[in-house]
Amino acid sequence: MRAAVVAGLWCCLFAARVPGRALSVRHSTPAGTKIGGLDVRRVEVPLPPPRGDIWVYEVSDFGWWEEQEAEDNPYGCKLWPGAVAAARFLSSSSGLDALGLTSLGRQPRVLELGCGNGLCSLAAARAGMQVTATDISTQALELTAAAVQGQSLDSLCTVSEFDIGGDEALPEADLVLCADLLYDETLAAYTARRVWEAAMRGSSVLVGGDPRRAARQVFLHELAQLGVDLVFESSSAVALPAIGWKAKAVEVGILPLLERGAQCK
Repeated sequence: MRAAVVAGLWCCLFAARVPGRALSVRHSTPAGTKIGGLDVRRVEVPLPPPRGDIWVYEVSDFGWWEEQEAEDNPYGCKLWPGAVAAARFLSSSSGLDALGLTSLGRQPRVLELGCGNGLCSLAAARAGMQVTATDISTQALELTAAAVQGQSLDSLCTVSEFDIGGDEALPEADLVLCADLLYDETLAAYTARRVWEAAMRGSSVLVGGDPRRAARQVFLHELAQLGVDLVFESSSAVALPAIGWKAKAVEVGILPLLERGAQCK
């Protein structure tokens, strides 16, 4: 049976565009670094005080970009602007309040879907949350695990394979993270269903992404079919000068924690 609309379910954005300014990330590239067979470089991302910087590994060979249909294409092993925006949001006190996590009275449990190189998961762990970073890509999981170990976050962040399009139910979590997953129509539809699943069981949801992603409308349409009226607006800007990106518009939307119970019929 079709799920009913959840009373009070909403999404909003919490960062305004700052004309002429954009958050920049920094690259440092140890020569000859390889993880999971990939040439990688370390990328440092500044988080809001007092968190400091966090770093991830990303694939540094751009030759793969020309073969985007290849099964071993490490698309998720790049750092994308939506992940930067989401990571900074959940690292801020206002973000934690908006997500309803500060009122839990205990350590929040966080699940990231399609973690890629793990930036959002690492940021959540740095903020003291108990995190499970998941992806279907072995390469992505290896990069995330290496960054977790390299920053001594092993006690707070575990890495696990999970298929967002599979039949397995979502692991329990207070917060479900999704960043930059709307680049493919099939994946966008899967993401919408997982967002709905998380909301139905009472989890908070944080979605970060580029408003120009091709499958964004598929994501919104699928949510609307499930009874969620989700509207994104422009938010902040992220610059990735190392790969020629100037200020890229990004957006961060949330579904706050809801009461568990009679939410569907």
